Amino acid sequence: MIKKNDILAIIPVRKGSKRLPGKNTKLFAGEPLFVITLKEALNSKYIDHIVVSTDCPITKKICKIQYPNIEVIDRPEELATDKALSLDVIKHVLSIKDHKTIVLLQATSPLRDAEQIDIAIENFMMHDNGSLVSGYFHNGKFKFNGAIYINDRDVLQSCKINCYNDSFLRYPMSKETSIDIDTKKDFKKAEMIYNDDR
Repeated sequence: MIKKNDILAIIPVRKGSKRLPGKNTKLFAGEPLFVITLKEALNSKYIDHIVVSTDCPITKKICKIQYPNIEVIDRPEELATDKALSLDVIKHVLSIKDHKTIVLLQATSPLRDAEQIDIAIENFMMHDNGSLVSGYFHNGKFKFNGAIYINDRDVLQSCKINCYNDSFLRYPMSKETSIDIDTKKDFKKAEMIYNDDR
């Protein structure tokens, strides 16, 4: 049974991006890119609370005007560089929030939907591994795709760099829906697939 008030989704939205400037707020199918992920988190059956961790004034403004019930946490400058670890961003949020299960949803994975998030949460709750990661299989190997990370709070607190060893659960997605936007080419390809599916 999945308990209420236990599951927190964190959506990191950084202002800077070297290869595709402003990508997290760039319009994707008519919406700022990060909003695509935010809407899917809102449509989840299991996520109880959503936090947007950001240093981006545009993101803060969009959330304040369009999604006033979404909690926005200011990301410290030292956690807003391209060298900052996602784990440290999560731990910053956990210093403020006390939920037991943490779902990290990157804004750069817009092809992951609420149904996939919920199936991943169900799989996570059925086992006692402490960590689940989404990805796809290529040449027999499982590659992380950045779309869904789920961890117990205690696991995250004890990690130094990452929380993934041979025991983590794998949530497979198709290679097509596993696009993690980093370049203009990625953006256009993901947007085309997204529009074709709707």
